[in-house]
Amino acid sequence: YIPNQTLRDHVSRIMQTYKNSYPYPGRDGADIYSPIHGVGMISTDYPTDKEPDEKEKQKINDARLMLFVTHLAFRNTFTRNANSGHSMISSENYSGVNFSVVFGNGYMSELTGFAIPGWHGGIEIDKLMTIRPRYIPTATFEIRSVFRERNELLDALIRLRRKQKKAFRRIISAVEVFFESYHNGPQPSHNARVLLQASAFEILLGTKKGDARMELKSFLKKVGDYPGDRRYKYKSERGKRHPVGWEWETETKRVMWADRFFSLRNHIAHGHVPKAKEYDFGEQRHFDICVFFFIFCIKRKIEEALKKEIFGDDVVWKTWTDDLHVTPIQRTGFEYDNLGMRWYIMSEKKYKRRK
Repeated sequence: YIPNQTLRDHVSRIMQTYKNSYPYPGRDGADIYSPIHGVGMISTDYPTDKEPDEKEKQKINDARLMLFVTHLAFRNTFTRNANSGHSMISSENYSGVNFSVVFGNGYMSELTGFAIPGWHGGIEIDKLMTIRPRYIPTATFEIRSVFRERNELLDALIRLRRKQKKAFRRIISAVEVFFESYHNGPQPSHNARVLLQASAFEILLGTKKGDARMELKSFLKKVGDYPGDRRYKYKSERGKRHPVGWEWETETKRVMWADRFFSLRNHIAHGHVPKAKEYDFGEQRHFDICVFFFIFCIKRKIEEALKKEIFGDDVVWKTWTDDLHVTPIQRTGFEYDNLGMRWYIMSEKKYKRRK
């Protein structure tokens, strides 16, 4: 992608400054840490002697977030086990670095900070070493579909950006907020992550009445439930003005999860201190379940905007065996099924059209 060999070598020198955190034995100096492979760069046709304007920055940010959510859908929706972390990603994998260089010069400048932004100049490239923190995943960067050579989600987002700009902007705005919740480092706090994820759903669904809990529950009932799904009776929280503070509801586990998740969100937002068990839904964290339903809802919104059935996935409640233990463990919870009931119904429709 960089035809000029001299320029390619210059860029390579900069990329070599980013190092893995595990040292090579028996080596010294800069060689003790191996360089990170697979660092991505975004190249544009914007003049290299000018700082990108806001429109150009938006395009770069869109590309970054599109790749993030595509990779999140591909790698982070697998059922968790002892080895799943080797392929998963976090927001840090798609966090950008802004630096400025002069072609052929041995120095560079880097822009850092938000609350206190500033350029740090005069950095000698060959002496610079940035070590990746150990909490940043080292996932393989492959974003093809598990079942196909191309990635349907990325293709759909590109098509949406071209044909339905308003729907695309809403989805990317939601992804940007969700991105901030998904850092693998110590910050933000668990409560802040819950609030960010809840806000991402509100943006995605376009909630206007101020009751995002009901909006998400209604949406999942409409696009996620099937007539044969089992329903469960549970207590649904109500506000202080309600006579007893709750009502009985009978819904699927999907709707029940949405109810519990936004109850947790409301407790945090209104200054209550949630109990430890409120952060979980059965054996899984709300934080992890959110990924499943966020990706699921994005795909439904894309289909809605493009007026076309594209994806065959479902979020299902089931029991499975985690056999990556000395004694296999039975687990019950949500799984992301890329070939769910939706895929079967779509396939049946295609078959009937061919007849």
